[in-house]
Amino acid sequence: QGRARHPYLGVSGQTITRDLAKALNLPVQEGILLAQVVQGTPAASAGIKGGDKTGRVGNVRVITGGDIVTHIDNVKLKKIEELTNYLDTQKKVGDQISITIVRGSQTLTMNVTLAERPPEG
Repeated sequence: QGRARHPYLGVSGQTITRDLAKALNLPVQEGILLAQVVQGTPAASAGIKGGDKTGRVGNVRVITGGDIVTHIDNVKLKKIEELTNYLDTQKKVGDQISITIVRGSQTLTMNVTLAERPPEG
């Protein structure tokens, strides 16, 4: 198609550190705290939720209240970079993935079909 097609989930977030988990009283010590889920994306269509509150951890403003991603296709995720790397190296547009999230006291697994990442700009 004259360009590289990259798989797209439609989320942004941050790596959960031990200090962040403690400061925000999170139910897990590792994973990715989702700050945003873009409307109309595969993640949004699957019902994955971004943050809806803001908090402070030290001098840093953090978006909280979103789902926490812990696994993708049964592969444990500790850092946001691992999610991006997995999608870029293991998956292609149109593939279905399984995402495990923690929402409050619940652990949920959702199936998501990846779309093409929109052009930047």
